[in-house]
Amino acid sequence: MSRFLGIDYGRRRVGLAISDSCGRIAMPLETIRISSIDELVNVVAGIVRERGVGEIIIGNPLRTDTGEESEISGDVFVLKEKLEKALSLKVHLLPEWLTSVEAEKILKRHKSRHLKRKGLIDKLSAAIILQTFLEMRWQKLKG
Repeated sequence: MSRFLGIDYGRRRVGLAISDSCGRIAMPLETIRISSIDELVNVVAGIVRERGVGEIIIGNPLRTDTGEESEISGDVFVLKEKLEKALSLKVHLLPEWLTSVEAEKILKRHKSRHLKRKGLIDKLSAAIILQTFLEMRWQKLKG
């Protein structure tokens, strides 16, 4: 079975998470700084090759007030299309909101001294997105 890669997209920083080889557990991988979507596609392509990734999940941030797509959703759709074209992999969009807030709460519970370091929040947010997808996937397979 191949791994899954989770992406918490931001215009400057992108959090990445990867699953275990069974596709059951998401783990924060890294946070990268980017200057363009094309740069991100190149980084992700390297990770896909190195880690044996078979599918990608990108969080599509929704507005908390309306539940509609956010201003960043357009970038997320472009990223999805470019990744599919460059890598010939299935790329899923997972509606998400407040994963950064959830990540901050987790870090506070664990009294992380690194809470101010945004990179930690970004890759933890990616892990939350990916774990949500993996749990939904396993529920479908079981039921």
